[in-house]
Amino acid sequence: MPCRLQSEQTRKRRAQIARERQGTNGRWESNRAKAAARAAKRNSHRLGALFTAAQARQASMQTEAFAQARKKAAALESVSSLTLLLGIINDLEKLPVTARILFKSNLPKKLAAAGRRLPGVGSNVQRLIAKWRVSFREEMSKRQAAAAAPSIVVARAAATRDKAIKSSSAPLAGDAASMGGKSRRRSASSCSSNSSSSSSSS
Repeated sequence: MPCRLQSEQTRKRRAQIARERQGTNGRWESNRAKAAARAAKRNSHRLGALFTAAQARQASMQTEAFAQARKKAAALESVSSLTLLLGIINDLEKLPVTARILFKSNLPKKLAAAGRRLPGVGSNVQRLIAKWRVSFREEMSKRQAAAAAPSIVVARAAATRDKAIKSSSAPLAGDAASMGGKSRRRSASSCSSNSSSSSSSS
């Protein structure tokens, strides 16, 4: 039986439906489970705006925290007294930092350098750096677990397959265009030779 041709949009839509029919463990769900999921989706439709607003607030808080982290990092480079350093450490303990903020602001290294210059607060510095290290590892482990989710894996595999198909179809299109150009040139040359031969014979 010949394979029916389908458009790229139809193939992507079918792939999306197939991904939505899979459960969180990567297995196909039953009709009862799919009906319960659809009912929950209908009931939680109004929560979309609340989630969007919460995400906007979270992004704003992270932006503000990053700005404060950069200021504290600059202050750590020029701090010269134990009192000021203790004040900066107290402020940093209250600052909600993420792995991205710690990496971009380079706070742990600058705090450790300030602690080496002023060794009177070494215990406070080590305690805060240890707290950041634990938070960083927990966040990275959560990201790895989320990246290994079945839905993410399926979406990544589909994107890789689409990219491979596009990259493989591009040379074929170029070859077809070049072959078409060659055939047109051959036909033009044959027409010119035929016209020259007819004129010479006449």
